[in-house]
Amino acid sequence: LTATQIDPSGLRLTWQPSPGTLAYDIYRDGLLISSTPGTTLAIGALTPATPYTFTVVARNEAGAVSGPDLTVTTSSDRR
Repeated sequence: LTATQIDPSGLRLTWQPSPGTLAYDIYRDGLLISSTPGTTLAIGALTPATPYTFTVVARNEAGAVSGPDLTVTTSSDRR
């Protein structure tokens, strides 16, 4: 799990595909924020200079397998 394009209010998460996955559930600080069949997600509406923990869970027909957590701190507000 990697974060790129980090700015005061958003970022982009990317992760490696998991074979047999139907969808990925993305959590921010333990709360489900999105589900996607792809391996990238743009996230907005974040607070500047704030740490967030993201988790991606791969879902397949046999159940879910958690990926690693990633803690990201948004950059300082641009003024």
